[in-house]
Amino acid sequence: PQRVRAELRVGGKTTRAILKPKAEGTLALKLPTPVPETVAVEILAEGIPVLKHTLSPRFAPCPRRSPTVDGNLAEWGKPQATLANRKDILPPDPNIGWSGPEDLSVEAWWGWSRKGLCFAARVQDETHSVADATAGTFWKSDSIQLAIDVGNDAGDEPEFGPDDREFGFIAAGERGKAFETVPRSRELAMACVAKREGTSTVYEAIIPWRELGTRASVGRVLSLNFIVNDNDGHGRSYWIGLRPGIGEAKRPGLYL
Repeated sequence: PQRVRAELRVGGKTTRAILKPKAEGTLALKLPTPVPETVAVEILAEGIPVLKHTLSPRFAPCPRRSPTVDGNLAEWGKPQATLANRKDILPPDPNIGWSGPEDLSVEAWWGWSRKGLCFAARVQDETHSVADATAGTFWKSDSIQLAIDVGNDAGDEPEFGPDDREFGFIAAGERGKAFETVPRSRELAMACVAKREGTSTVYEAIIPWRELGTRASVGRVLSLNFIVNDNDGHGRSYWIGLRPGIGEAKRPGLYL
C-alpha cells in the first residue's frame, strides 16, 4: 500500500496517523501526570497489532514556574524530591559516617520558565564548610552539582556527550556563586542565590536556555540529576544525590 493507517495506544488513549511504508513517522501522545510506574503501549497497522509492550518510564514532571530568585522558597510549594535516608548517601558505603538527616539531607524543586531551567534546594547540614569556591574545585566544599542531559540521549554511554551540561552552586560571597563545569569550567553571571539560614543552606537559580544550548518547549524531555556535596572541615567526605553518575563518574544514562 502507498499509505498505512497507524495507531498508537498508550494508557488507554489513542492517536492515529497515515504513514508511508518503510519510512520514518511520528506518533505522539501525552502521558498523564504524575507519570504511572508502568505504561501499556500498543502499535497497530491497518487495525492489526504489530507491537505490544509495557514501559516503565523514569519520568518526573517539570512544571512551568516563574520564581523570584531571592532565596525565599515558599513559592515553590511541595518538594519534588526529598533525600533524607541512608540509601540516598553516595557512594553507597555503610562505613560512611552519615549520622542522620541533620547531618546531611535535602529538599529539591525544579521547573522551567521562558527564561530558563529553574532549580531550588534546601540543604540541612549542621556543619558548613567552604574551603574552595573556584570553578574547577568548588565541589570539594559544601555545594551542589546539577547535571543535565539536554537531548536525553545518553543510553549506556559511560561519559558526558556533546549536549550534556553540568553546573555548580555554592554559598560564597554576598549572593552565592554559580559555575559551569561541563563543557567548560567557568563562573557564570546568572540569576542565583546560595545562602546559609541557621543550619540550612538555601539554593535558588534559573539557568538560561542559552547555557543549555536549547530553547524552551512544551513536551521537551531532559534528563536531570543533582548531588549535594558534604565537607565538614576535612574535604569532601561524601554526597547525597538523586541518582549516581556525577560524583563517582559521569554517567548521564543513570539520570532521572
